[in-house]
Amino acid sequence: MVLTYDDKPIELLSLHDIEEERERIQGLYRAVVLQAIIDATYRRALEKHCPLPKKRRHQELKEAKIEAIHWLNPHNEDFQAVCHMADLSPKHVYFFATQMIREANSRKKLEKEQKLTKWLLDRTLDHVDRKLFQEVEKQHELVSIVRENRRKSKDVREATILPFKRKIG
Repeated sequence: MVLTYDDKPIELLSLHDIEEERERIQGLYRAVVLQAIIDATYRRALEKHCPLPKKRRHQELKEAKIEAIHWLNPHNEDFQAVCHMADLSPKHVYFFATQMIREANSRKKLEKEQKLTKWLLDRTLDHVDRKLFQEVEKQHELVSIVRENRRKSKDVREATILPFKRKIG
């Protein structure tokens, strides 16, 4: 017996085919959720991987981040529908996404703090290096003066003692 609809035969799918199709659809919707999380955790350091022209890159990625954060909301009907199609719990996805966003922001904050610390350290070392260099220059000047004075005093001693040694000897 062949099933028909409007006198056309209906092709019946096997359970295996139905399961494969369901997995492909779930994979697609899971990719949508993953992309939203990636967009929401955007960091400026990742801009170089974006295919957009440099002029638009930062602004577009920043806008995508804001949209993704607003979309990743368990009260958003679109978010709930996508999670349902992906066979994911909206509350669990939201919890995971907020953790990832916090981690990305703390990493961003840490990177900023590290850059600031490096800048301050470099500035401090520059200052210390300048001071140290000035001290070393002073020491070199003093050593040069001492050597010059020793040479002069040796010359004076030789000039005054040598005539006496000649008279005595």
